[in-house]
Amino acid sequence: MGSRCSQASVPAERRRVVIVRHGERLDEVDYEAFDSLVAKDPSLFHDPPLTAAGKAQANGAARALQQASFDASTVELFASPSLRTVATASEIGRALGLPDMRIAHGLYSCAAACRRHGLKNLKLRKPGDALYEEARLGFTVTGVLGDAEDSFLASLKRSINATRRDRVCVVVAHREGIRELCDALRVPCMTHYCSAFEFGYSPRASSFDFAGRIFKGYAR
Repeated sequence: MGSRCSQASVPAERRRVVIVRHGERLDEVDYEAFDSLVAKDPSLFHDPPLTAAGKAQANGAARALQQASFDASTVELFASPSLRTVATASEIGRALGLPDMRIAHGLYSCAAACRRHGLKNLKLRKPGDALYEEARLGFTVTGVLGDAEDSFLASLKRSINATRRDRVCVVVAHREGIRELCDALRVPCMTHYCSAFEFGYSPRASSFDFAGRIFKGYAR
């Protein structure tokens, strides 16, 4: 995994990171609608959009974060570049009153399609693309971290290191990345739609620890 993970206590410079899974994706609930979209744009086969229910779930996750005292004064937001994660992060960012988010390419590398085909071989949406603009719904994206060669953990660390020390790094990513980290820490986790988990990260030891689940999320 390129990083040592431990549930033991970590040094005083411990950073906080919250990983949120994206909301409900179209291909898992409405096959006919998804097939119709793919017929018009085959690249969507590997990048299914969020559903209306998924957007509502993202707002549910935002409420859970607010109840846990996360807001615009405590959070910096990052997302995988997939349509479903950008849309989920946009809903969360707007609900929390955040000014912007950043995209971290490597957060997408854990997803099944990326593991199968390689992130650099998939079409990544960019500003100006109609589906990308629909996903972010006008929410500001201020920058991109890393590239298609980054692993999930490398991109996660890059996001944490780019976050101000007095802020919590909130990342919207995929179930595979959450499971990868939980498995390394030997922590059981159920990654429902928009479930949210908090971890600690020690830059000096390059190690993670598990802090707990913030939000159970929504089962299919």
